[in-house]
Formats: sequence, structure tokens, C-alpha cells
Amino acid sequence: MKTVIAINGSPRKKWNTATLLKGAQTLKRNHALDEYGNYVKAGAIIPMYNDSVMNLSSNDEDYIINIFPGADGDATVYEDNGNDKNYASEYATTEITAKRKANTLDVYIAARKGQYKDMPQSRNYKIKLLAATPPASITLNGKPVNYEYLGKDFSVLIDLGNQPCNTAKNIQITFGTDAADLTNGIIGKS
Repeated sequence: MKTVIAINGSPRKKWNTATLLKGAQTLKRNHALDEYGNYVKAGAIIPMYNDSVMNLSSNDEDYIINIFPGADGDATVYEDNGNDKNYASEYATTEITAKRKANTLDVYIAARKGQYKDMPQSRNYKIKLLAATPPASITLNGKPVNYEYLGKDFSVLIDLGNQPCNTAKNIQITFGTDAADLTNGIIGKS
């Protein structure tokens, strides 16, 4: 099946292969019938709920923060109580940034700002680094953190555990200086 993709501006990553595609071009791409052509901006930060969420009747669900390589990124997570019409005046936001310098990725989850009814005071956070090699070390506010390397999809899953929402979280991921570049489509060939 053929798909035509118009990419303007900044580079994009193909989600399932992590191939970095240059911006400002039109590409003709082949996709298998069971494959979606999902493209994200390089450096995108996409917060998601985990697969066990069946409804949004409560707002204390775990966050999985997906971070794509290729550029620095930022995102704002909006939340409200989800069951009334006060979403314009009773809500909270959390800023998330990711900045890469040499072999270090710094992820910053700011303290939540705002207020709404039944707002959870803490939540479980996980960070998923896509197209990543196993890191040499990971710290949360200067203390070591364990991670799981998901070799099937070349990603790193960092479990920060239950954290208060009203305090900032500094996560520093250090990769080996000889870490392989996985943004060249190698994932799609595995």
C-alpha cells in the first residue's frame, strides 16, 4: 500500500522504526497492510496512560511519558476532574522537557500548577525512551533509578514509582560514549 506523506518544517520520526526523516519534503512510503504510518516530530514528548486504563472515571492513573529522540522536546500535560463542565477554570498543568547534550538526556517534570476537585496528590510515573540503547546510568533528583531495557522495540522503560505531583522531578539519563545510533531505521529491520 502506498502513502504520500507531506513533511514540512522540523524532522519527523517514524514511530515503529524510529527512522529520522528530514523536514520540508514529500515522501512516498510503503506500508504493510497491517501497519499504520505514524510519524511524530523529532524530540516529541507524548504522555499516555498505560494499557490497563479502561475509562477515565478517576484521574489518578499512571503516566507513561514517551520521549522520541532526534531533538530537544517539551510538552504540557493538562488534567481536570473529567466529569463536570468546570474544565476551563478548574484544571492543572504539568510541564515536561527533554534536552540532550552529548551523551546525556535531561528530563524535567515540573511541579504541577493549578487546582481542581479530587485532584490526586501523587501518581506513578514511567518514562519510555524510544530508539534508545541501554543507558550507563539513570538518576532521579540525584539518586540512582532502575530501568528495564525492552529489546523487542529498542526502548528504555524507567519506573519512577509513586511521586508527589507538587514537586519537580529531575531525571538524568547517561548513555555510553559508544552508544549506537538507532535513528537510522535499524529497528524496522530487526
